[in-house]
Amino acid sequence: TRAECEFYMLFRVEISVPGTPRAKARPRSGMGNFYTPKQTEAEEAYIRELGRKAMAGEKPMLGPVRMVLEAVFEMPASWPPRVREMRTLPHVSKPDLDNIEKLVLDALNGIAFADDGQVCEVRKVKRYGEAARVEVLLEELNTTVDHPAIKRAAKRAAEDRVETRTARRRNANRRRVAPAVKESPIGKRLK
Repeated sequence: TRAECEFYMLFRVEISVPGTPRAKARPRSGMGNFYTPKQTEAEEAYIRELGRKAMAGEKPMLGPVRMVLEAVFEMPASWPPRVREMRTLPHVSKPDLDNIEKLVLDALNGIAFADDGQVCEVRKVKRYGEAARVEVLLEELNTTVDHPAIKRAAKRAAEDRVETRTARRRNANRRRVAPAVKESPIGKRLK
């Protein structure tokens, strides 16, 4: 819980995602629309559910967030025992580490933190290990430092959130109202 954390950090949560690490797939297009592939949506939903369980009813973090991500891939059975004993071998093939990170950040957006833009420090590793999994550690950092730049940034972020919500509402209202169509004297429609 937030009260039990160390002084320099406000909140800490660990999330373990069992299974082979997957990358976020690029949006696809079809029939003139863009869509997220179903496998990516399923992966995000799975990580989102694990994130909800790990947060245990806590509200999303609002301050700056530090993330440590470790993607562990299972060693191939064909590797000799002497190689399998080396537990810190780097994984240097697909999927890309930044796409694994993107999948995790997008899935935990609004659950572990209010917005993935809050993540200001990232450490990520891709390696071989015993069981395939993704380990995520999130720490909300203490921003009680009395520094003008931090206060300005927090104020700007709050204003941006309000502006974004207002703009979304305004755009939604515009979509609901059909544009007025006038009839011209010649019979052609004018907008």
